[in-house]
Amino acid sequence: MPKIGHPLRGIPEFDASLLARLRDELSVTTAEELVGLWRAVPQSVGSILGKRAGELADAAQRFLSPQDMEKLAQSEQSEYPFQTGHEAPPFGKSTF
Repeated sequence: MPKIGHPLRGIPEFDASLLARLRDELSVTTAEELVGLWRAVPQSVGSILGKRAGELADAAQRFLSPQDMEKLAQSEQSEYPFQTGHEAPPFGKSTF
């Protein structure tokens, strides 16, 4: 099933080898995914993409409309409503 979003292959700065690396190492194929990942963990993306990571994230962001960027910002702000088992202990207690 294809992902929803703007495919990175439509951005001139992304050549075939870079697209394959993003797909294979990060499972990233859309501009929304790359921008969201860059905003969340820039150091990790930079360690994989090197010096050009910021440039590439900027190119992906320019490819998105202001409305798409607003949707991305809203999704980043929403809290995950399910417990994962890695939450901090309740206030005032040192353990669960």
